[in-house]
Amino acid sequence: MLRELGDLAGARTQLERAVKIGEAALGPDHLTMANIHSNLGIVLRDLGDLAGAKASFQRAIAIDEAVHGRDHPTVATDRRNLDLVLRVLGE
Repeated sequence: MLRELGDLAGARTQLERAVKIGEAALGPDHLTMANIHSNLGIVLRDLGDLAGAKASFQRAIAIDEAVHGRDHPTVATDRRNLDLVLRVLGE
């Protein structure tokens, strides 16, 4: 919601907090964490933190692949998000 309102810094703060809370409550490999990492990656990308976005998308991919398998549509979405960042980074 904060992202949609244009408050990227606020969205980043809340998502980084959500990562900490979620990892403590659910564990770092819980499916919910993939969604949080993906959302954080989008915000970091929008803020211009491409290295951070790359790391967040890679984490989302790792979790989603472990839960769903490599050919799941959610993994494809994660990979598309990572691709956009890698292109800008020239990778």
